Amino acid sequence: MNKNNDYYYENYRLATFYDDLYTYREDFNLWSKYIKPNMQVLEVACGTGRLTQILLEECDGVIIDALDYSKEMLDILKHKLPKFSIKSSNSVNVIQADMRYYDTDKRYDLIIIPSNSLNHIETNEDIKRTLMKMYSLLKDGGYLLFDILNPAFEFLLRDPNVTYDERIVVQSKTNKYFYTAETSKYDYATQINRVVYTYYYCDSNGTKVNDGKEYKMSINVRLFFPKEMDSYISDIPFKQVEKFDWYDKRPFEGKTMEQIYVLQR
Repeated sequence: MNKNNDYYYENYRLATFYDDLYTYREDFNLWSKYIKPNMQVLEVACGTGRLTQILLEECDGVIIDALDYSKEMLDILKHKLPKFSIKSSNSVNVIQADMRYYDTDKRYDLIIIPSNSLNHIETNEDIKRTLMKMYSLLKDGGYLLFDILNPAFEFLLRDPNVTYDERIVVQSKTNKYFYTAETSKYDYATQINRVVYTYYYCDSNGTKVNDGKEYKMSINVRLFFPKEMDSYISDIPFKQVEKFDWYDKRPFEGKTMEQIYVLQR
């Protein structure tokens, strides 16, 4: 593993609040259409297992390698696995690795990179390297599916001194309330949106408890514009099967915050 290019290794170390903030499942409607029994599936950037759980509980005959770099995220996934209602025909292997350099003798029928995870790849060289790595890990005829943000100017123009997306959330495993909000600053030269998330435990009205301790996590989000992303893909011998605006398979017109690709080796 190349340790000289480790800019995103500190992202997503604060995993305590993650599961209660990311509970959506609409992407499963699309990914599941490409899963057939006995497929070898690589789920890249699996995090704490939001999608992993759905795949194991609702698909048949799925064999998943669930990969993430964050040990903190994977520790939560491993703790949760015994509580999943995994179908007897399914299995999962948890792997800590860097998606850019992951190497194995396995070849996969399907690779899924969900949750806009490619937006944490910051450099042009690394996005090309990652896409080429995914290509090399696929069987002939295998599919790569991923979503990546379609930059929205309302986010690029945010005031970095203003707090956005304030919420009070109930933590499922403790029944405690916590506050979450974010600030962000877009760097036009690098196309990186630098986001800082703030969390603290509170009461139902948002008043701090536990001595008012705050937790902060900084995330860099590299934004790739649609034609730019198309260009990176064109440099790799994928066949672009589809590009969607949303998980309901509407054709890409740039009307949502997503770019969803279906590529085939």
